[in-house]
Amino acid sequence: MGVRTVDRRTGRRIALWRTLTVALVRVATQQLARRLTPRLTGPSDTEREQQRREVEAIEARYPDDEEARNTALMRHHAEHRVNVTAAIWPPLIAGLGSALVNRGLRRRLAPTLVVARGPAERPPSPHSP
Repeated sequence: MGVRTVDRRTGRRIALWRTLTVALVRVATQQLARRLTPRLTGPSDTEREQQRREVEAIEARYPDDEEARNTALMRHHAEHRVNVTAAIWPPLIAGLGSALVNRGLRRRLAPTLVVARGPAERPPSPHSP
């Protein structure tokens, strides 16, 4: 295709050890972020079924009074709701930390630039005489 990736500072190819270091640190930070992120567990099937029955009982208790039914349903949902904010922060912080470490390391070890190869740099075609 006539393109190559080079070190932005020197114009030469990036050393293999630098490329491997960046790749390994990326994998390591992704694994660390995955381990630090808590596993979210939802309610079991029996708990879900019990909550469904409770909602049906509330709806049956207030068939004609919509305001009272909605108030009771809101109270029920508030009691059984999972704290979504607490579940979002750990993976967000782990992902952001991973991205910052990878970006800093890439900038320090392997600042790359994609350049077009000149005609003299292209290897000869196997079909040329």
